[in-house]
Amino acid sequence: MANKVAPLLAVMLLLTSAPLVLCDMGIGISGNNHEIDIDAFPFTYSSSFSIHNPGNEDALFSIRATGPYKDVTSWVSIEPAIVSVKAGGYSDISYAIEADEGYGGAYELYLVATCYGDGEMDQTPSTPVSYLQTSGTIKLTINVSESAGAMSKGPDHPKPTLVDDENAGNADTNEITNNIEAYTFDAPLYINIPREVRCGTTVPIEGGCLHGKTPHALHFIIHTPKGDTYERPLETSIEFDDVGEWHVLLALDKQTIIGKQVMVVEGCNDTSTMPLILLGAAICVCCMVAYRRKRASD
Repeated sequence: MANKVAPLLAVMLLLTSAPLVLCDMGIGISGNNHEIDIDAFPFTYSSSFSIHNPGNEDALFSIRATGPYKDVTSWVSIEPAIVSVKAGGYSDISYAIEADEGYGGAYELYLVATCYGDGEMDQTPSTPVSYLQTSGTIKLTINVSESAGAMSKGPDHPKPTLVDDENAGNADTNEITNNIEAYTFDAPLYINIPREVRCGTTVPIEGGCLHGKTPHALHFIIHTPKGDTYERPLETSIEFDDVGEWHVLLALDKQTIIGKQVMVVEGCNDTSTMPLILLGAAICVCCMVAYRRKRASD
């Protein structure tokens, strides 16, 4: 009990040192923990759960699999991995386990859904800010039989040398249904980018602390509609070459702090419609030339 109370006391102490706290969001998860038995490889399994945004603001949610064994977490795929949920709304999350080979043993994984603040929150200049993040988890216990492991990579998994995620291996943290983390900055963070852009356009974006010193490790993480993810510096440009929901996240090291959804719509700059526009323009020019020649001949 003491181990679970200590993190909450630390968060409360941190918040009392920051005059402004941005926290108008939360998370709810509708789903059950699962115990999955693997008696032979290859193995497939699929299921789903729902996340709920009980806050008064639209929010971004990321969903990831964590655990001490990187090869086991690689079995898990999640769709969508990042989603925007309106205030009071729900979103269904699907996940699948596809294991071609593995070691025997029992493995605990956690599907962690984290809620992020919006990049256009109210901002007070030169004021320390604590950003609260709430997370919910679903626990997966995967039991690989000794015979299945022996027929594959081995009956026992070698001990991992490194934990692949900062939250893995901490039972007290992972067992809590809703975790709270706080990140404090000297001034509010911001992401300067339009909410809607035309496909095919290149848009400059910038972000960081509104006033004061921006941490050197702060950077953008870009998530495309196709599921691709890449990193960019704070002052950069993005070519939005695919229609759909993009997500621009502001991260410190690898930890996302706030994010912003960008809707990319079809438009004049979309490469798929440009040939039709050029064809229409060419037809108009030909018609005008033919009309002038006819008038001249008359």
